[in-house]
Amino acid sequence: MRNTREPILNFAALLHGNSLFETMVLSLGSGRPADRGLLADTLRHAGVNPKAVTRADVMRLLPVIESRLAAANGATIAAERVRSLCGYFERCDTTALVA
Repeated sequence: MRNTREPILNFAALLHGNSLFETMVLSLGSGRPADRGLLADTLRHAGVNPKAVTRADVMRLLPVIESRLAAANGATIAAERVRSLCGYFERCDTTALVA
């Protein structure tokens, strides 16, 4: 069991983040609670709070996100989801989403 910096008071609250996190969830096609949890846990394990994630954090953690998605959903699906997320970043100004 790993230590977290913050106590876990409400598990459901850990599955929500800032608007960039919510957009990432939609871009990755992971609306299922298990996939939301996987993404939130990946960020938290790297020391990033989903409520404060930035584009730079996402780009830095993209290989880890893809690896964890692949473990849960298969490599082909993970690659498609990550391509979708990267395509979203290319089309949109995500700096406006971090608030």
